[in-house]
Amino acid sequence: QAESHKLLSDNLVWLSSVDLAIYLRKFRKSDGTPSVEAIRQLVYRGKLKPRKLGRSLYFKRAEVDRAMELGII
Repeated sequence: QAESHKLLSDNLVWLSSVDLAIYLRKFRKSDGTPSVEAIRQLVYRGKLKPRKLGRSLYFKRAEVDRAMELGII
């Protein structure tokens, strides 16, 4: 399941919180599902800048890649 999500996220410019959790390999230890809470913590700490569309948060993949290159996340 995670492999199919990974292939999907490779082509996206914008990632949802779930897609970003899979992209960053943030999974819950209890059941192995993507950890949206880990993504919310990164936002709360100011490490990622989300865009809000309706009730959902979206992240620009290029900005996430840049933050990883700089060691921010």
